[in-house]
Amino acid sequence: SDFSKIKGFVLSNISHLKLLEKYSDKYEFIANYTFNVFNSNSVLELKKLDISKFTLSPESDKNTLLNLCNYNYLQKELIVYGKIPLLNMNYCLLRRK
Repeated sequence: SDFSKIKGFVLSNISHLKLLEKYSDKYEFIANYTFNVFNSNSVLELKKLDISKFTLSPESDKNTLLNLCNYNYLQKELIVYGKIPLLNMNYCLLRRK
């Protein structure tokens, strides 16, 4: 397989940065919606961590989205259609002991 076509990685949480830190100068890092970016402080911290783009949280209200769009520190993207998990759990609620 040819990895030269890979442009970057979509990261789901902050620990992925640690796993891929040696590649930060070679690939683009995108923070997925699971980073839950809700304010300019979060955006600035992502910039410090060499994140080049982030996905706006689908849980954000209109005012939060508009405010985040006013900050031009990083590129941003928005999920406009799709099925997003409501809840992730490691424990099965239906399993009984």
